[in-house]
Amino acid sequence: MSSNLLTMIVPLSDGASADHLRHPRVDLIEIRGPLPSIAQGFLDGICRATTEWVILANDDIRVSPIATYDWAERIQDAITELTDPYWLLYPDDGNFGESLSIFPILNRMVVLEHLDLIPPFRRYCLDPHLFQIFKALGRTMFLPDILFDHQNYFTRENIPEWARVSKLNEGKNGRIYICKPGPDVNFDNLYAETLQKSGVMQRVATKLYERIQAGASERLNAEGRHVQAVKSRLPWARS
Repeated sequence: MSSNLLTMIVPLSDGASADHLRHPRVDLIEIRGPLPSIAQGFLDGICRATTEWVILANDDIRVSPIATYDWAERIQDAITELTDPYWLLYPDDGNFGESLSIFPILNRMVVLEHLDLIPPFRRYCLDPHLFQIFKALGRTMFLPDILFDHQNYFTRENIPEWARVSKLNEGKNGRIYICKPGPDVNFDNLYAETLQKSGVMQRVATKLYERIQAGASERLNAEGRHVQAVKSRLPWARS
């Protein structure tokens, strides 16, 4: 069991490293592919983590505090202000700012008890999914004095022909973030999945709301069976 409060979970692209994100007060879990989806990679990391809270990050960020204090300490201070664990905290990503959570900070047991927070769809952008759920609950906290500067982006000048640009992937400073669909995925299928995911969002938001209304004194369940539930969806993590 870690003595830290936070674990940063980082899926790695080919040949990448997360060494530049190491911090003495934050555990680091690197997720190496290939994986069926980034969502399932994050779930794998959440199973392996032993801290109370997790940060879902990328290997293409530079972390720096805008203020003079330590960024990990700032996150820990924010967590101690919470009345219960049913929150999503998020830093500035250098592009979307307060309007969208790109690198969410979540309570690990809340995710394990509500697996639809990170659904196992093959091609899915988790950012609006998580953000819209917690925003609907009034449970988001923006940390403007911490910058997780997202480096891997396109602009309208160099965007590839296959890409589609919308308000969901183009930020305030013109950076465009796009995941390229695989050869067996087309945009019509992605749209059909979106309709399915909207139902997932409503279902998990309702469950979280019921837990919040039950009272902050209600304890989260023992984690063992929840870790096993996750592993049942992750064939490579069953051992």
